Amino acid sequence: MFDLDTCVCFSTNKVAKKLADTFNERLLPFGVTRVQWTAMYFLLRDGRMSQKELSDKMNIKESTTVRLVDRMEKDGFIVRFKDSNDRRITYIELTEKGKKG
Repeated sequence: MFDLDTCVCFSTNKVAKKLADTFNERLLPFGVTRVQWTAMYFLLRDGRMSQKELSDKMNIKESTTVRLVDRMEKDGFIVRFKDSNDRRITYIELTEKGKKG
């Protein structure tokens, strides 16, 4: 019979989940989640970018990024605006609050 306790993939996944949970706990006092912190990291490091670029950097679906950006905008961490030449493109950048977060 197959034993998950000896499966490297399962063990690695358990460790990754524990690390993510610990990271989230440490971010609680700052009012951000691990995913929000990751988005802020890329925006601080790389500056203004499109939502698609952020999706690609974070390796998450664009629909997930839209919800993430909605929440971060509501919390005052980012602002978003349309490209002046192509209204289909939405850019995002950190606010001062987001840069401190």
